[in-house]
Amino acid sequence: MKNYKTITLILIMATVLSVGYCQIESVSSDEAIDHIGEIKSVYGVVVSTNYNREATNPPMFLNLDKAYPEHIFTVFIVNSIRDSFDYLPEVFYLNKKISVTGLISEFKGNPEIVVNSPSQIKLIP
Repeated sequence: MKNYKTITLILIMATVLSVGYCQIESVSSDEAIDHIGEIKSVYGVVVSTNYNREATNPPMFLNLDKAYPEHIFTVFIVNSIRDSFDYLPEVFYLNKKISVTGLISEFKGNPEIVVNSPSQIKLIP
């Protein structure tokens, strides 16, 4: 099972990197629900974050445009990837407009992108 997860992660990263050389469509956070299973850039303002330092391997969440639990789009960052940022993403991105690029998936009825590299998130001026 561990090998399956590793292979899946490698395939997703290869896809994201390969499509980085072509134009990827951007959609707003509220349009993301209509693009499950597609690679897109999703943009919005980070209005809430969640990172539980007390948990084992805690995930980190950035919610765009609406705060949890009424969130409409989530950027999901696993702890091992969070550690590769040069800053604390939950602090740095709060109240800033960002774009996150990757495969839009669905978790409990809400769209999200799982971040596998800090380069997937860009600030929007």
